[in-house]
Amino acid sequence: MIIGDPFKFAIGFNLIKEWNEDSTPWINGIYDIYIYGVKYPDKLYVTEFNTNLKYLFYNLIKDMKFVDRQVVNHFLKNINDDEYTLFLLENKFLFSLESSDMNDHGLKIFYMADKMYDYIIVQNGSNIELFNFYFGDVINVFQEFSKLDFNGSIIPDNSDVAISKRVD
Repeated sequence: MIIGDPFKFAIGFNLIKEWNEDSTPWINGIYDIYIYGVKYPDKLYVTEFNTNLKYLFYNLIKDMKFVDRQVVNHFLKNINDDEYTLFLLENKFLFSLESSDMNDHGLKIFYMADKMYDYIIVQNGSNIELFNFYFGDVINVFQEFSKLDFNGSIIPDNSDVAISKRVD
């Protein structure tokens, strides 16, 4: 399932039936972020939806604080400064959108906003990209995503759900 416009900004996710058991609370699947037609990550990683995604987007909408464009520019220049990044994250000026598996493989995706624009910053190794969107283009996708119930009510039991075998 994809929420948003993948040629602009969207979140994609699919429950993988073979990666889940009824006896556990974990809901495993695939999570992707689409930015102007490009899918991140470019590799397949397992994501646990309840812990990695559900609360991320709920908390982002509830706690987000606006920044000045100067903060965005300063962050881009100092993206490898862990103390500054942690300060922005702890104070809700910056949100990390990647799953733990994406982060473990060197992909970081951040979100910031001012009163006019949504910003997505993608760091993949030493490559850093800034994507600008009009305010609302990204946050509205987050709002729709935060309404989802990963305990089954929104996950369709039909061909829209990816059925695959896990390959280790």
